[in-house]
Amino acid sequence: MFKVTELRCEYQHNPIGIGERCPRISWRLDSDERAVSQTAYEIEVSNLPNFSEPYWTSGKVASSQSVHVELKELDKKSCKRYNYRVRLWNQDGELSEWSDIAYWETGKLEGEQWAGKWISAPLSLLPTDSPHLPLLRKSFRLNSSVRQARIYATALGLYELELNGQRVGDRYFTPGWTSYEHTIQTQTYDVTDMLRTEQNAIGAWLGNGWYKGQLGWQEKGAIYGDRLALLLELHITYTDGSEELITTDSSWQSAKGPIVMSEIYHGETYDARLEFEDFSTPDYMSRDWHGVESLEH
Repeated sequence: MFKVTELRCEYQHNPIGIGERCPRISWRLDSDERAVSQTAYEIEVSNLPNFSEPYWTSGKVASSQSVHVELKELDKKSCKRYNYRVRLWNQDGELSEWSDIAYWETGKLEGEQWAGKWISAPLSLLPTDSPHLPLLRKSFRLNSSVRQARIYATALGLYELELNGQRVGDRYFTPGWTSYEHTIQTQTYDVTDMLRTEQNAIGAWLGNGWYKGQLGWQEKGAIYGDRLALLLELHITYTDGSEELITTDSSWQSAKGPIVMSEIYHGETYDARLEFEDFSTPDYMSRDWHGVESLEH
């Protein structure tokens, strides 16, 4: 008796936001007998968890490989869930049952277009030489119960998100330091349980980070750019199957936040007198906030 267990995609169990166009699948062969080995495998992928309509199959592949099996032939799209399962043949030609079903979700794949726009606080509010950091926010309304919701986000500079007064995710220094002229990393967040029927609000903190902050021995700043910006899409699927998209656009608002200076190597100055308490909650009144400007990048 043998079976397939411990399915992984890119080292992770049921990951979301995978950016690889050819993700790698791994698994483990478990048996209550000795000297059982894999001689062939089959991987099946479906858009549906019951596999009533298989999307792709590898067919029987004669191979003992069970780590980092690359799915090169599978046509993948951004922001989609792919369910997968594996079965094996042993050295005696016996076939295992299908493994338990696992999945991965793609993030924004390389080269995919974003529906959202890069948005920044207007220069009239925060000139490029200002050390002050902005806050961004948007209120929106949902008219039905939510089955699934994902945020795809990145920034020029650093960002942290809040949704209905709660911090989104547990990462820091996102989106990370890259060669911004060529690559900007994105993150994916499961926010299904953070949304409410009717009124909602999302807020963002922006920081200089490596993008605009001071780097190098000469403490030179704005090496990659001089304006902080946010790019975000909130993909919502309702229980009736309909979908809605909330993006960064001209409807967002901006304000000078309580962080009046922030640098990777010089620390941060926080002025609590300038706090906008609960600015990412639906009941917050933002009459004194400003608009935003769209940037080309």
